[in-house]
Amino acid sequence: MEQIAALDRRIQMLATDMRMLSGEMKVDVMVSLLSSMLERQALMEGERKSMGEAMRRRMMERREPAAASFEQEPGAMCAPAN
Repeated sequence: MEQIAALDRRIQMLATDMRMLSGEMKVDVMVSLLSSMLERQALMEGERKSMGEAMRRRMMERREPAAASFEQEPGAMCAPAN
């Protein structure tokens, strides 16, 4: 998240510079701006992917013990209560 915040600041700075410049300098800043934006997007996608994987692992961990208990006692849910 620190990298993303740093890129946000860089993007803001480059966008401001781009508005003030012209010619070749403007093109150079635009290249840097686009590169920074692409880097930020890749980091965000990586964060989302790792968060999604972590959530799926937690969900699977929660489900496994319940499924295992049913397998250990196959007739427990259907057996009449006395």
